[in-house]
Amino acid sequence: MTASGDIFERCLNGANIEDSGRLVEHSAWDCSVEVRGKFGYSYGIHRFRFQIEKNPRGTWIFFGIISKSQPMTECSYESSSAYGWADYNDYFLGGIRQNDQNADQFSDTVENDVITLIVDCTN
Repeated sequence: MTASGDIFERCLNGANIEDSGRLVEHSAWDCSVEVRGKFGYSYGIHRFRFQIEKNPRGTWIFFGIISKSQPMTECSYESSSAYGWADYNDYFLGGIRQNDQNADQFSDTVENDVITLIVDCTN
């Protein structure tokens, strides 16, 4: 497994990319934000580590993957190529929201949470 050296490169709507691509600040209070990394992945196993430094409003956060050819939109997590995990026990498979309210999982991210996303392009 490779620890990703990826950085944030592109964003849509109220976000600022800072610290040479290693930090994203959600700067708008009332809009969805999408941020994507610089690199694409098609083989191997990759590990991404995200730390939530601040989330005072408990904003819903999605961590996942999507085809690089998919245009950035406010709801890209609904794309058929989107897969990932989100707050409030949500996860997305092919852009379709799955939710198990009875699952014993995280309900939302809080300050200093660390999220590890493992992307396995080989299986």
